[in-house]
This record gives sequence, structure tokens and C-alpha cells, in this order.
Amino acid sequence: MIMKQIGTGSRACLATLYASVFLMVWHLHAQPESVWVSGLTETIRDATLSAPVDGVIQALPFPEGTFVEKGAVLLELNNDLETWEQQRREVEFNMTKLELTRLKQLQTRTSSVSQEEMDTAEANHTIANVQLELAKARVKERQVVAPFSGTIADFLGYDVGEGARLTTPL
Repeated sequence: MIMKQIGTGSRACLATLYASVFLMVWHLHAQPESVWVSGLTETIRDATLSAPVDGVIQALPFPEGTFVEKGAVLLELNNDLETWEQQRREVEFNMTKLELTRLKQLQTRTSSVSQEEMDTAEANHTIANVQLELAKARVKERQVVAPFSGTIADFLGYDVGEGARLTTPL
């Protein structure tokens, strides 16, 4: 769960905070002893997040209580297979790009390449590009990211090496 820090729309809360700080500073100057202020805070926004797929937790990059920016990876599931597939698709994409470039050069110089060969090479390159993007998306879906900036409140007892189920609160 992450909680959003004080936002711009909480003027009453800020006024109370300023008044509290003023009273503490005044009290410190009036009496040199320690001042303790107790109270409760309430989140402006909170979210209970879950994994989009089943998997084993591979990394928890931030400890509880850490402030994180929107989009930070809070939890990563094991993605070895997806990473290898992405690498394979990158090689395939680069090979189809190279083949297409060579055919274009050959067609320009010698006109010995048919339009059908060019169309097939372009289609293969487009397909390889789409497959690469899908592989990247599969790697990314194994991450839980912060939907907004805030403080990590609790990982609900989960740790690296434990299984996480689809839609189970993490």
C-alpha cells in the first residue's frame, strides 16, 4: 500500500501544521524543555496494489516507509523467461531490419529484387517489431509500479522468494 503525501488542495491541513509549528517554536523559546506533539495523520490518497500475473517475488527495491515517485517499480516478480524471450525477439528484430536494409540497397543498385520480396521483408520486419513490443510488455507486466508519488506503507508480510497470486493484495 502506498500513501500520498500532503497535496496542494489541503490548505486547512497546512494552516493547522503552520500553527502547530509556530506554537512549538514559541514554546521552545518560552521554556527550554522538550516539546512532544501527538496526533493522527490521515492519508489523502492510498492504494492497495496487486500483481497483474501470478509469480514469485524477485525483488522489493524499496523498504517500507520509503517515499517513491510515480512510476517507481515497487515489486518485481521473477521474469527470467520473459527477459530471455525479449532478448530473442530483439535479435530477430535486428536481423529482419538488416535484411530489409540490404534488400533496399540491392533493389536500388541492381533492380534485381522483386516487389514481392520487398513486401515480404517489410512484413517480416513489422511482425518482428510487434513481437518485440509484446515481449517487452510481458516483462513489464511482471512489475508492480507506483500509481502516484507517496510513501510505501506496508508489503503485507510478503518478502523476496514468496509467491504472489493474481489480484492478491501486496
